[in-house]
Amino acid sequence: MSEKKEIDDIVEECCTVFRRRQIEGSLPCAKKTLDVLRLIVTNKKHSTAAALIDEMRNVGYKMQTARPVELAIGNMVRRVLHIIREEAKQEEFDDVKPTLSQPSLQETTRNQSGGLLSQALKGRLQMPRGPSLSNLLDAGIDPASFNPSLAPIQESPADRLDAATERGPDPEVDSQAGGLSRSAARQNKKTPQNWKGKHEVIESINELIDELDHIQGSITTQGVEHIHANEVILTMGMSDTTLLFLKEAAKKREFQV
Repeated sequence: MSEKKEIDDIVEECCTVFRRRQIEGSLPCAKKTLDVLRLIVTNKKHSTAAALIDEMRNVGYKMQTARPVELAIGNMVRRVLHIIREEAKQEEFDDVKPTLSQPSLQETTRNQSGGLLSQALKGRLQMPRGPSLSNLLDAGIDPASFNPSLAPIQESPADRLDAATERGPDPEVDSQAGGLSRSAARQNKKTPQNWKGKHEVIESINELIDELDHIQGSITTQGVEHIHANEVILTMGMSDTTLLFLKEAAKKREFQV
């Protein structure tokens, strides 16, 4: 409970920072959003991907409401939601793939036992036959040597069911089974299962944060490809990324801004 309250306090603190404009710029806001979302995925328990998606939506709505003008917040939330959905689809595909690759029980039985005609002939040849005059003559056994009293008496399933009914249930076994089921239920209630796809989601969020750390370098290196000699570049507003982009292009191109 304290851990959940601590994470909720972090979310509220982040919303307060966005609301008071203590963080300026799209890149710092995007990094802050990803840090909070990664913290939620890492520390809070979610049994399914749907529960994690609902949590991300609620937190993302709070942060976007705190700073509606900053679109980078909503974009990062959508990126994380996309990562979770893709991981859930991949997990579902991995669960279905072994089932599709394995042959069905009907096909396996058919391959092992052969066709219908072979099954009929095989069953007819292996069918146990009771003691009769024709069977004894076919087997070459002297009828005088056959003693019916020596034949084993087989207990029918109905007789076994009646005997079990007369004995009744074993109270010791029932009490042990009931105790085990109750203890297992209490254990599952105390320790809820955590979605196993969260590790891949955390790794993807880390890769996204690393991508944001190097985003300016990736953009500025493309300045030479987009700006040609003797061009006039029109800009609006102030952006550190745009300034670095123009400075990098000015090393090899002559243009006006």
